[in-house]
Amino acid sequence: MTEKLYDSDPYGKKFKSHITSAAPTADGRLDIVLESTLFFPEEGGQTCDKGTLKINNHIFDVSSVIIENDTIHHLVSPADGAAVLPAPGDMANGEIDFNHRYSNMQNHTGEHIFSGIIHEKFGYDNVGFHLSDNEVTMDYNGTLTDSDVASVENKVNQVIRSRIPVVCRYPSKEELSTMDYRSKKEIEGPVRIVTIEGVDVCACCAPHVKNTVEVGLLKVLSRQNYKGGTRLSILCGMRAVSDYIQCRKELIEISHLIKRPAGEAYEYLSRLMEERDSLKYEIKKMSGKLLLIEAEKAVVKDKNTFIFFENETDPDAARECVNRMCKKTGRLFGIFWKINSTAMSWRYIIGRSSPSDDARDACTLLKKTFGAKGGGSASMVQGNVNASEKDIRECLDQFLN
Repeated sequence: MTEKLYDSDPYGKKFKSHITSAAPTADGRLDIVLESTLFFPEEGGQTCDKGTLKINNHIFDVSSVIIENDTIHHLVSPADGAAVLPAPGDMANGEIDFNHRYSNMQNHTGEHIFSGIIHEKFGYDNVGFHLSDNEVTMDYNGTLTDSDVASVENKVNQVIRSRIPVVCRYPSKEELSTMDYRSKKEIEGPVRIVTIEGVDVCACCAPHVKNTVEVGLLKVLSRQNYKGGTRLSILCGMRAVSDYIQCRKELIEISHLIKRPAGEAYEYLSRLMEERDSLKYEIKKMSGKLLLIEAEKAVVKDKNTFIFFENETDPDAARECVNRMCKKTGRLFGIFWKINSTAMSWRYIIGRSSPSDDARDACTLLKKTFGAKGGGSASMVQGNVNASEKDIRECLDQFLN
């Protein structure tokens, strides 16, 4: 069993401890167990601490920390290339990456405040939690609207500013039996309780800040319906500040690009997108008309017809054109158009009107000759083929009757 120094000293940065075991792992790292450690392992939905161990004047990077049966394993790699295997009894000088630790503490404490308010206000439980270096997600077993989330976010930030102490301790078994606390699972043995008076009481193994004010702020990034409940993504503390700085920077860059004040950027871009969609619709209609004109010019009476275009063509317009030309001619009709004007890559749609024809025959021939991709029904096939126009035409000669 490893003594968990982070329980009593979550703000600790350095420590010393003797090695109890050291062994190589299958992936080339070393598995080091210490008598005591400040390194928090991956546990309770939170990723582990980062840092280094200095052993016999060699520095080892701690790449992963896991816990098994109350024993904490530090998976390390030599930073200086040393291949020396430490021995039991050797002294290890550990140092955690405290910026990373403190960021996790801010975000985890913020999650407790949020989940405590959700539980009190809506009666929902936090049934899923993930805290990584990049995101914090929480899953609740009930539906929350955007308005609900905004209301809770506002309340959380009021709690943060209220400077409420965050108390972490192990109550006695007798005291625990009378306590009303949140827990995502049944826990055997001593239970560590994190209390934020008037806000939340929850079983949790992770380090937390001492006071809610240290969380700084909490910002909800997204909400989505998930497995009958709600999944939220949040950021707290310096992660939220960094996200704001980046978003603000991008907004200013957009406002410069469109030559509008930042406060008008959304409305202006919305109008531009509506105009773009309208133009795309008009272009699509014109593309369809042009396709039909070209198709009617190219069609050969009483023969199957295949036409080629060097430029990108709207797939919906091409499909409509093929359908109309098949009905008009009563024969096979196909359109090929370039995916990339500088390459021999084509998309194709081939259709038929007469039950005596099968569009899949042409598709099969293209696959056999050029390794084309595609498929469909007897009445219409579509896919991709890489070959020159000349070679494709020669391949399809047997259909040009």
